[in-house]
Amino acid sequence: MLEGRSDEQDEAEMAGTNGAAKKGAKSSAANELEMRQLYQSNKHRSLPEVAQDLHGNERGPQSERQRQVFAMIW
Repeated sequence: MLEGRSDEQDEAEMAGTNGAAKKGAKSSAANELEMRQLYQSNKHRSLPEVAQDLHGNERGPQSERQRQVFAMIW
C-alpha cells in the first residue's frame, strides 16, 4: 500500500473500476440485443440482396450495419 493513502481511497478506486465493468457489461448486453433485433428484421432477405445494398452504400451512415447484416446472413 502506498504511504499517505487510506483504505477509503483504495475502496473508492475499486468501486469506480467495478462501476466501469458494470457499464461495459450493460453496453455489451445492449449491443447483443441490437444485433439480435437487426438479424430478426433482416433474416428473410437473400444474401445477394443484402450484398447489392452493401455495394450501393459502402460509405453511407448505415454501411457498418449493412456489413453486419451481411455477415449474419452469410
